[in-house]
Amino acid sequence: MSHDVVGGGQGVAMRHGPVFRWVTAAGLLLVVLGFVVWQTGRDHPELEQVELTVLEEEPDGTCAVRWTDPYGAGQRTGIRC
Repeated sequence: MSHDVVGGGQGVAMRHGPVFRWVTAAGLLLVVLGFVVWQTGRDHPELEQVELTVLEEEPDGTCAVRWTDPYGAGQRTGIRC
C-alpha cells in the first residue's frame, strides 16, 4: 500500500496563530476600555437602592409608605397597592 504525500511530506499547515492573537488582543482591549469607562463614568442614581418604610397597612392590601427620592427631591410619602 503506497501513501503519496503532497507538498514534500508536510501537508497543509494550519495558520490560525496570528488571527487568534489579534482576536485575543482586541478582546482584552475592549475589556480594559469598558473598565475605564465604568470607573470614570458619572454615578447613576437609577442604580441606587431605595429604602422604603411602611407607615400604615390596611386590610385590603393598600399601605402608606415613605421613601427617599434618589434624584434628590427629598423624602416622599404615598399610597401603594
